[in-house]
Amino acid sequence: MALVSPAARTVATATLVLAELERPAKVHEAQDFYEADASHVLNRLRSLPDEVMSVLVVGHNPTTQILVQSLVDPDDADGADRRDLIARRGFPTCALAVCCVDVASWRDVERHSARLVGFFIPPYDRT
Repeated sequence: MALVSPAARTVATATLVLAELERPAKVHEAQDFYEADASHVLNRLRSLPDEVMSVLVVGHNPTTQILVQSLVDPDDADGADRRDLIARRGFPTCALAVCCVDVASWRDVERHSARLVGFFIPPYDRT
């Protein structure tokens, strides 16, 4: 599933990412993401049906960065370099964080419950 803010930039970003997936994701326009804070997005994740196995959230900063930083377990040694990169570089336009939560239900997702298994910053054309 993809929860995508209806803003032109987020829709364009989602389109690029979703085009690379092997299995198409069901896209839901998240009208409430445009000015949402990280707590609101987290609550939206907690309300997902349990049959949803993964979700792509395409939103806005600083909300996205704050959400990722709040979800990630600070004791996850494997994700330390990626966490440090986010702390140093922030969350630039089109960045992608991949978080893994091991919970029985989406309602169990909480702060520090995720591992940061990937953080990708697209190359920028500097010409």
